[in-house]
Amino acid sequence: MLSWNRLAYDPYLIKHNAKLQEEIVKRIKNKEQFQGARFELTVAASMIVAGFEINFEDESDRSKKHAEFIAKHPSNIQIAVEAKSRHRNGVLGFGKSSKGSGEDQTPKVAVERLINRALSKGPGYPIFVFIDVNLPYSEENPNGNPWFREMAETVEKIYKKFGPGEFPANAIFFCNDPTYQEPEIVPQGLNFWCYEVPIKNPKHPLPDPTITMRVAQAIMQRTNIPNKYPEDMA
Repeated sequence: MLSWNRLAYDPYLIKHNAKLQEEIVKRIKNKEQFQGARFELTVAASMIVAGFEINFEDESDRSKKHAEFIAKHPSNIQIAVEAKSRHRNGVLGFGKSSKGSGEDQTPKVAVERLINRALSKGPGYPIFVFIDVNLPYSEENPNGNPWFREMAETVEKIYKKFGPGEFPANAIFFCNDPTYQEPEIVPQGLNFWCYEVPIKNPKHPLPDPTITMRVAQAIMQRTNIPNKYPEDMA
């Protein structure tokens, strides 16, 4: 039920942006695109909660690669947003396996390729990368969880490939929602997490570094679904 409620609450948060809703809802109705579209919806709702306005780029312009969308802050700061979701056999209809990844509590995160794809866009201004790791619930403390070490090490490995001040992204947010994998065992307070890997000396520094922190807070804030949806809330 929590998964369904979140699926309903995210478009509620972006209801003022008709174009965004139309594009994402169209993709959510496509079985092959559902997983990626669902995560884009999560990211868009989070950026709106953080105070950003969401805009699409002109996809007809083939002279450059385009991010998922552009987020504009009230201070006129523009951030390119990339959202990538890791597919796993047996989860959200992907692959032929009838077994969900929840039966294996120690799969690899394995998202280096997704991060590289996200970094290849190069829009000429700050980039926030969001990665849906799509992992099962784990009782391990984040400090001792091998997933978190792997995520940090993966970012460090990619970071070293760039010269000083050349890394494209300003922050990478790893998100996970295990509720649709193992609804019977996921504790209420641990049904979503976000792990941010901040980037030192990015190619396009933010004039206000606290924006990254506010976005991280907004990602978690959108998980607190109210009992009622007041009309003036979004």
